[in-house]
Amino acid sequence: MAKLAQRFPNVPIICGHSGGDWELGVRAIRPVKNVLFEFAGSDPHSGAVEYAIKEVGVNRIVWGGHGPSRSYATELGKIFDADISRADRMKIFGGNFRRMAADIFRRKGMKIEL
Repeated sequence: MAKLAQRFPNVPIICGHSGGDWELGVRAIRPVKNVLFEFAGSDPHSGAVEYAIKEVGVNRIVWGGHGPSRSYATELGKIFDADISRADRMKIFGGNFRRMAADIFRRKGMKIEL
């Protein structure tokens, strides 16, 4: 994922399912600024969200539900249980994706506010 993102630095890419291992995934994408990190499907670990924010910044984390094979409550709990501000939660739950996809929405004639 990181190598692909380096080849296309102007293309935003979401690293889904934590890259397979949330700790390794965060480290792999850290230097590649066009990659956003998504936790869906990974087992919930205390401190994982806070670690990811510390390593890559809250603006590079997006939420995913991983339905129907995982409970939405588990996936939501990863973010709600993290020791982060409400503003950071809102970025993760939609603000970051909205910012990433804004140009696409606008090209399709949709109004989007950031």
